[in-house]
Amino acid sequence: MDRRLYNNQSFVETAIYRIFVMIYRVFSDLKFSSKNLN
Repeated sequence: MDRRLYNNQSFVETAIYRIFVMIYRVFSDLKFSSKNLN
């Protein structure tokens, strides 16, 4: 059961990391596109 909980924790951490990377990419794209507009 502890092993299952640990695997679930690593899965959640990976999901948070992916979401963070996705938000960072979107933010960078918005910054880049706004630079092009100006």
